Amino acid sequence: MRLLNFLGAYLVLAAIFAAGMYQLTGLRSYLALVAHGIETRGIVVGTACANHDRYRYTFQAQGRWFSGSASGGIAKDCSELRSGEEIGVTYLSTDPSVNTAGDVRQRRNNEILSSLLVVLLFPAAIVLRFGLRSHPRRSRT
Repeated sequence: MRLLNFLGAYLVLAAIFAAGMYQLTGLRSYLALVAHGIETRGIVVGTACANHDRYRYTFQAQGRWFSGSASGGIAKDCSELRSGEEIGVTYLSTDPSVNTAGDVRQRRNNEILSSLLVVLLFPAAIVLRFGLRSHPRRSRT
């Protein structure tokens, strides 16, 4: 019975963590971009390499200009990027403000991996921590 309680608590926590990761990380956007994204060329407009290798870019879609920022995901290091340089950008045709630079499939895969680690490990740690605490071992006398 105790094992079923642990398993039930683990599954509930894993579901909560999965929903949270889907809502709070870039996973939702990356899944949409892989499924429905349109690839185009963007232009680097600035870098902030000291800030997690971030760079800013702009691109044109549906006759309007849009901008975004990203870290990594392209073949060059941030320090090698120059303003005016072209990079690949993927955006949603229904909402070009949802966009990312670089390889969106790689970004999606990285986000899935990190989300899976959180969803699998954190609930297990919580269940074990509180499960072991609430059921102290009996001492042998």
